Amino acid sequence: MKVKLSILLLLLITFFSGCTQHLTIIQNNDASVDIKVNYNPGKNIENLISSFTNSTQLFDEKEVKDALAATNAKDITVNTFGTADIESNFSYKNNKAFLSNFNKLFTIQDNKIKMTISKGALKQLVKILPKDSNTYLDILMAPVFTDEDMNENEYISLIAATFGKSFSEEMQTSTFDLTIISKNGKQQNVAIPLSQFLTLESELTYVFEW
Repeated sequence: MKVKLSILLLLLITFFSGCTQHLTIIQNNDASVDIKVNYNPGKNIENLISSFTNSTQLFDEKEVKDALAATNAKDITVNTFGTADIESNFSYKNNKAFLSNFNKLFTIQDNKIKMTISKGALKQLVKILPKDSNTYLDILMAPVFTDEDMNENEYISLIAATFGKSFSEEMQTSTFDLTIISKNGKQQNVAIPLSQFLTLESELTYVFEW
């Protein structure tokens, strides 16, 4: 069975797993916003996804397109490869349309974009996700969702004991990469270690200015 996705689930999976995951947000001169998502899981995480979904393919292109269209996204393209690789490009007509879907993570003021990653914001997103996604998040046993008092090193040890050393090593080398490209073409990047993201011992705030 293929997992039915909302756009938030698509991004949460991008956030919470993988080897290579990149989110690009482009602010255009006509006020529109372009989004580019590239997700390529490592082999160990891909095997975990396959076992929990009981499927050889996580993403259904039509379902992803329909989910994106339901958020008023435009110019949608979706391409899937292998078990869980996906590339998707889509756009919103303006900042208001963009923020209506991501206002818990992003705020935009004049020449500034602020991204705030907090346990409260992530839990609010998870509450509106399909039940299938909660199963996947439960498997990861991430302190950011369980509220267990566990630091990053303790979480890595737990993952190693549960899924094996190679899985934990893959997680430690994984990052979530975000690129913001402003109207004037200025590009800013941030890379967040996945293990830090999943423990979230303190709120993460990033400000992009131009």
